[in-house]
Amino acid sequence: DEKALVIHSQAEEEAEKEFKCILCGECFGQQPSLARHQKHHAGERAFICAECGKAFSLKHNLIIH
Repeated sequence: DEKALVIHSQAEEEAEKEFKCILCGECFGQQPSLARHQKHHAGERAFICAECGKAFSLKHNLIIH
C-alpha cells in the first residue's frame, strides 16, 4: 500500500545518509557535506566581503551577497 511505500522510501533515504552531525543529529550522504555543515556550528566565517567586511561561512553566500 501507499503508506508502506512512503515508510520504505524514507528508510532508504536515511540509510544513504551515513554521516551524522554529533551536535544536531542531521545526516548527510557525503563527508564533505557534513564538514561544510559543521562550519555553521563552529561559527567559522572565512569568506569576507571586500566592500563591507561582512563575513560568511560559505563562499556561495558571499557571492550572492
